[in-house]
Amino acid sequence: MYTASMSTPERLIESTRELLWERGYVGTSPKAIQQHAGAGQGSMYQNLA
Repeated sequence: MYTASMSTPERLIESTRELLWERGYVGTSPKAIQQHAGAGQGSMYQNLA
């Protein structure tokens, strides 16, 4: 679980980890990760590129 004090890259990584655990690789999409982390599309690609 992430906290509000986490940076956007940290939230994205933690969200990815949680969703992969819950849904597996096939059930986890970039859009789902963004929504779970509360991050915009640009943030995902800028921070994880």
